[in-house]
Amino acid sequence: MNSNTPRTLKATSFQKKYFCLVAILFSFSTFGQAPDGFKYQAVVRDSNGAPIVNETVGVKIALLQGTANGTSVYSETFLPTTNAHGLVNIEIGSGATSSDFSSIDWANGPYFIETSIDLSGGTDYDIIGSSQLLSVPYALHANTAESVVTDLVDDADNDPANEIQTISRSGTTVSLSNGGGSYTDSVGVYTAGTGIDIVDNVISVTEGEAEHYVGEFFGGGIVIHVDHTGQHGLIMSLEDLSTSAQAGTFSPNSTWDGASNTADALGGSAAGSGVVLCSDYSAGGFTDWYLPSRDEMRIIVNNLYEVNKALDSDGDPLTTIIFEGLYHTSSHKSSSGHYYYNFTLNSGYHYNNGGSESANGYIRAVRTF
Repeated sequence: MNSNTPRTLKATSFQKKYFCLVAILFSFSTFGQAPDGFKYQAVVRDSNGAPIVNETVGVKIALLQGTANGTSVYSETFLPTTNAHGLVNIEIGSGATSSDFSSIDWANGPYFIETSIDLSGGTDYDIIGSSQLLSVPYALHANTAESVVTDLVDDADNDPANEIQTISRSGTTVSLSNGGGSYTDSVGVYTAGTGIDIVDNVISVTEGEAEHYVGEFFGGGIVIHVDHTGQHGLIMSLEDLSTSAQAGTFSPNSTWDGASNTADALGGSAAGSGVVLCSDYSAGGFTDWYLPSRDEMRIIVNNLYEVNKALDSDGDPLTTIIFEGLYHTSSHKSSSGHYYYNFTLNSGYHYNNGGSESANGYIRAVRTF
C-alpha cells in the first residue's frame, strides 16, 4: 500500500504565543511487511507566521483511541532541529518512549494523533491539536492479515490490486475508495480573508498595495489626484520647466487628455515650447511627462492647498510651488481659444479660453500613474 496523506493541525491554545502549521506525511512500503512507524513532517512558525529555523524544538506525539480526546495507547517524544524553512522530520514509532509501538491493535480503532510542541526544548509541552488517522492503521493492520482465518478480503493473497485505497476530499468530506467510508473533517478548514491566500492547503499573507494620497511625493513628482482605487491618478512635476515659454502649436483638441494633446502637437511645435519641454522631461527616470490639459490643470487648482503646502514644507529649495502667473495647458479650442490658467488672486484662479498659445507663461509637467 502506498499513501501520502497530508493533514493540517490547527493551533487552538498556545500559552507561549507561538503556533505551528503541521502537516503529517504517512509513508510506507507497497509490498512486503508494513513498517513499525510512519513519517511525520511539521513546519513550526512563530506568532507572526515566520518559520522558526535552525532551532531545536520538543515534539510530543500521542496516539489516542476512539476519539480525539480518547485514551492514550502510545506516546513518545522527539527533539528535532528545524531546517532553514522551519521544517522538522521525525518517524513516529522511533522516539523516546516507554510504550510498545508494535503492541498497538490497529483493528481496534479509530485512532487519533495528538501533537504537542515545546519550543523551549522538550520540558513543557502544549497541545496544539489532534487529527484522525486513516491510511496508516490500514497499512499496519495488514501485518496481521496472514493469521486471519475468516476475512471478507483476502489480505494474504499477494495481490495488491484488491488492497489499494484512494483517499479524496470534497470540501470538508474525506473519503476512501473501495468501501473505505468517509468522514467530515472540521480540523484544518480555513477561509481566506483580506490579505490571506490559501492555495493547496498553504496559507500565505499578502501585502496589500499602499494607497496613495494628494500631496505625496511619488513617481518623480507630487501626487495631485488619486482615483477610486487608491492606486492610480495624476502626478505633477516638482518644479516649473519654464517661467516664460510658449505653449506650442495646436489644432482643436481635448479638454481632458493632455497626453494625446502633447503627442499631437510635438511635430509642429518649436524647441523650447511647453509641449517639447514636457515631452523631454525625465524626472524620476520617467519619460511619459506631458503638458497638462485644461481639466488636468483644474485638478491642480482644486488641490492647490495640499500641493503647495507639501512643496513649500519639504525643505528642498529645488522644488517650487505653483506661483502667481499664467500657466499654459495643452488644450486648444480655436485660433483664439487657447486655454491657460491665470493663478493670480485678483483673477480668482480661473482658466481663460481667449488667450494666445504664443504668449509667454509658466510650464508645469504632469504624468499619470
